[in-house]
Amino acid sequence: MFDRIGYKLNAKKLIKLKGKMFINVAFLSLMISLAWISYAVDFENLIVYIYIGGFQIQELFWAEAIHFFSIFVIVLLIWEVLVQIPFKYGMKNYFCEAFFVPDEIKSSVWIGFRKGYSKIMATELIANIIIALGYLCFIIPGIYFQYSYKFIPYLLKDEPDLPPFELIKKSKMMMKKHYFEMIFLDITFLPYTILGYISGSITRLYSIPYIELVYAQVYEWLKKEYKESNV
Repeated sequence: MFDRIGYKLNAKKLIKLKGKMFINVAFLSLMISLAWISYAVDFENLIVYIYIGGFQIQELFWAEAIHFFSIFVIVLLIWEVLVQIPFKYGMKNYFCEAFFVPDEIKSSVWIGFRKGYSKIMATELIANIIIALGYLCFIIPGIYFQYSYKFIPYLLKDEPDLPPFELIKKSKMMMKKHYFEMIFLDITFLPYTILGYISGSITRLYSIPYIELVYAQVYEWLKKEYKESNV
């Protein structure tokens, strides 16, 4: 049974016990995700303001802004591929282990850089390309593929011998019949997302561990259900 309320209560209990440790991981996640870089647009005067950590560091007119963002997007894509993808793999599996064996955590958020880097990159890149094509075709296919491949980082660790396309296929099969449950779960996380933007990402130090611990429980439930249905 998909116990959304139970998953959340369990996550909150564990955060009370291991809060400081989880905050450190959440802080690393924010740094890696470049969440501390933002911008604002003054359409009346055609000026773009660049902020780092909430502090304005630069004013750019439209021509300068276009040049800046074209370079920034390229750098961001490279950063996403080389750094964020393996870090996301490590972080998700860290919280998964933290929930089920909190006193014997052996995983590291950096494990994706040390073990299976090429496999992680290949699988996630294929999945991200499919998701991007889905959004380009129409929004709904993009959302469908995004949720289909939501648990690929966990499968990469649990089944490292499966080739990328088999991992992608298995993630999709595990999610079968559970799309609306996951979408509704994510909708309940929206207040945390909004608070994160309002607070300059400060509240995300709590919401990142909270959400990841909930996802870890969902994955274990999906894995168990998939195994039972394919016996």
